[in-house]
Amino acid sequence: MAGKTRREAIAAYLEPLKETLACVCPQRYRHVAYHGPDPAGLSVLVVHRLEPVPLRRQDGSRLWFEVRQLFRVVETERLRGPYTVATAAYLYQISYDDGRELLAFHWHPPWSREENDAARAYRAGGGASSGTCP
Repeated sequence: MAGKTRREAIAAYLEPLKETLACVCPQRYRHVAYHGPDPAGLSVLVVHRLEPVPLRRQDGSRLWFEVRQLFRVVETERLRGPYTVATAAYLYQISYDDGRELLAFHWHPPWSREENDAARAYRAGGGASSGTCP
């Protein structure tokens, strides 16, 4: 997940996620983009415009799949490039059609006040800049 540039590092970070989503999500829901970084250096990963992706069950009912990540690009001394991406927080969740949680994996370490403010701003729809994954 390293790169010679920040953009290369982000593309290398997002590619395995896009491949994994291809196993689960119908084609039209596989749009992966990112917004940021914000003043705290955080970018937000966006899958399907932050909306849950519908998954069809064998009985015809639906489940909803949600992916959210915060990450930052950091400088490193790796051989494959001076930049790498570090995950700052994530949420992967599958819910029933009525909103009840079926399964969730999430990690969100204690953050500084600035990082908490940045995360809240992104959840509310803010963001400094935008880039779509190649």
